[in-house]
Amino acid sequence: MIDLAGTMNEQTRTLTLLQINDTHGYLESHPELFWESGKAVYRTAGGYARIKTHFRECSARGLGASLCLR
Repeated sequence: MIDLAGTMNEQTRTLTLLQINDTHGYLESHPELFWESGKAVYRTAGGYARIKTHFRECSARGLGASLCLR
């Protein structure tokens, strides 16, 4: 949590940062390699629709203000 409380306001606020880079590789969903417990596992990753859904779900959790960095 980032404490955004200022000297004029003692209320603590939460800011959730959502960041993604290399967006050109995520336009379409695709199988991607992940390592889990020392084993290679392929799962579907990427796709702008999936990413948008994830960002919306994070915002809906009510964790405070969300800032999307692309």
